[in-house]
Amino acid sequence: MPQASPLPAEMDNLDMEAVARVAQEVELQDIYLMQSAVSRLGPEPVQGKLMLTFDCATRLLNEAGGGHLLPVACDFAVAAREEEEPQREVVRVEATFLVSYQLAEPQKITQEDLHHFARINPLYNAWAYWRELVHSMTLRMGLPPLLVPLLKIVPRQGPKAPRPEKKPRGRRRQSPA
Repeated sequence: MPQASPLPAEMDNLDMEAVARVAQEVELQDIYLMQSAVSRLGPEPVQGKLMLTFDCATRLLNEAGGGHLLPVACDFAVAAREEEEPQREVVRVEATFLVSYQLAEPQKITQEDLHHFARINPLYNAWAYWRELVHSMTLRMGLPPLLVPLLKIVPRQGPKAPRPEKKPRGRRRQSPA
C-alpha cells in the first residue's frame, strides 16, 4: 500500500462550536463533480512503492450570503511518486466537487459561523466521492489503483500539558448484609 502524507487541510483556529451550530441548521442537498484532471507521466510500469501527497481546500461560493442555498467547492489533489525516485511524479489527480447545503433559517447563522462550517464539513461529505474518483481513474490509466486513506483531520499537537497525578485507589470494603 502506498505511504500517505498527512492531509494539509488548514484546520487551525477552527471553531467546532460554530460548525455544530451550522450543522444543526442545514441539510445536504447535492454533491457533484465540477471538474477534474488526471495525468500519467508515461507508459513505463510503476516500479516499487508509491508515496502519496495530498492537498485540499474549500471555497464558500456565495460570499454575500443570504438565501437558503450554501454552495461550497472542495478542491482536491493527489500526486503519487516512486519511493526510489521522489522527484518523479507518476500520476496526479485533481478534482473539484460542489457540495450544496440547504439552510433552514439563514438568518440564524452568522457569516463567520458559515466560514468555519465550510472549512471542514464539505470535506467530510465529499471525501468518499474523491476516494472513488482517484481509485477508478488510476485503475483506468493502467496503474495500480491508488487507495486514498480515510479522512482523518487531527489538530496540531502542541506541547503536552502535564497530567495530574492519579491518587491511589484502595479496595472498597463491603459491609456484611
